Amino acid sequence: MFQWFLTSEGKNYTDNIERFYRIGEELLVVPSEEEIKSAILNRKKFNVIAPYPPPEKFKNLFVLQDIDAFDGLTLTTQELEFLLHFEDKNEREKMETILIREKLGLRVHKPTVKLSELGGMKRLKEFAEYVKKVNHIPELRIKGIFLVGIPGTGKSYSAMAFAGELNRLLIELNISKIMESVNPVTTLQHAFMFIEKLRKPCIIWIDEVEKAFSLVDPIEKRVYGQLLTIMNDLNTEIGFKIDGFFWVTANDITYIMERSPEFLRRGRFDALFFVDVPDTETAKELFEIYLRKYNLTIYKNNIPLDVKTASAELVFLSSVEWHEESATTGAVEGKSFVYTPAEIHQIIKELARKEKTKGFVSLDDAIEVIKGLEPIGSSMTDAIAMMRKQSRYFVKV
Repeated sequence: MFQWFLTSEGKNYTDNIERFYRIGEELLVVPSEEEIKSAILNRKKFNVIAPYPPPEKFKNLFVLQDIDAFDGLTLTTQELEFLLHFEDKNEREKMETILIREKLGLRVHKPTVKLSELGGMKRLKEFAEYVKKVNHIPELRIKGIFLVGIPGTGKSYSAMAFAGELNRLLIELNISKIMESVNPVTTLQHAFMFIEKLRKPCIIWIDEVEKAFSLVDPIEKRVYGQLLTIMNDLNTEIGFKIDGFFWVTANDITYIMERSPEFLRRGRFDALFFVDVPDTETAKELFEIYLRKYNLTIYKNNIPLDVKTASAELVFLSSVEWHEESATTGAVEGKSFVYTPAEIHQIIKELARKEKTKGFVSLDDAIEVIKGLEPIGSSMTDAIAMMRKQSRYFVKV
């Protein structure tokens, strides 16, 4: 529950109210409604820790000042009044969660997806089994996982699935939001104070880390340095005590390799994975997963296809459309597929929408959807080639 710091007219006073005096930095005594009323009637100005929520008739008489109210969370008067509109406790707690996200750059997820819902990524799944076996042993627990790869290949979704598989909270750390705060270094510290206070098994997720740090701006450099210190010291005598590890993703690590190659050192990350577009067998598996997810049946010549057959047909049609050399031979075993997992998901979602409007979908409908969705690989050839060059530092999942 929040506590909030009140001060009359935005100033600090302790006149004539001994019970509200400070001792060092500690604020004493929660006042009653009658005590607050008496102080106002007698025009006494004071600092207090007020009850939550404040008495309705007094809530507009005070403005907030900074206080370490909830492991670093400080509210403005407007934010406080926003919370007070929610009389229902559950609704108010939901709003408190939103404020935690906005003030500390955190979003707490409780994933329900599992790694079985990911196509391919064999080595990542094997690593999850390894973590299950060793992470309860303090000296063997892992500190971090770093994934780099082509956009749309499931780096973010895999964070959800990994957390769901290990039955951990996924705590998303939004560095950009932290950078918007008045003192980003302090806000970053407060965010980890909050995570530590949760005392829950978790994964701390930093998505697309290269977008957060240009490593040029002085403030960014300070926040980046503080983050590295926190990562290095996690669960040591001088660091935060958190039952968790880091999950960091990036599309392009050019800046990191040029300006801060030590970020990827093994002492900070236990596994470095590269995520490429799927091969054709993995693409078939992904089509199967999404066909089942949407309970979608594909028709060929008015005959319903089973999931595996429909999946193979969709892989073939995609390859024909975007690879001329595949027009006669079909998809080649082991060859990189044209679409990313996100694009495969989009194809099936579009077909599911068509089914809702038409009543059924055919392979002809699939061809229409495929023709309308250009693969990212055909428009980002040079960028993807650069990303693949970086893959020599990583293990392909």
